[in-house]
Amino acid sequence: MATELSTIPSIDEINDLVKRAKRERNQYIAESVGSLVAKLNAASRSFFETVASKLAPSH
Repeated sequence: MATELSTIPSIDEINDLVKRAKRERNQYIAESVGSLVAKLNAASRSFFETVASKLAPSH
């Protein structure tokens, strides 16, 4: 009688994969949000510097 290897993952393996996927997703989201915040800060700073320089009286 031949013994077949099971290719069906166990519940523990599935749970581990789900945990890892969630951790990777959360890390990706955190990095994306951090990058977006940095870009918005840079754009805001540039905008306000431009506005301030146009409003300042030139001598």
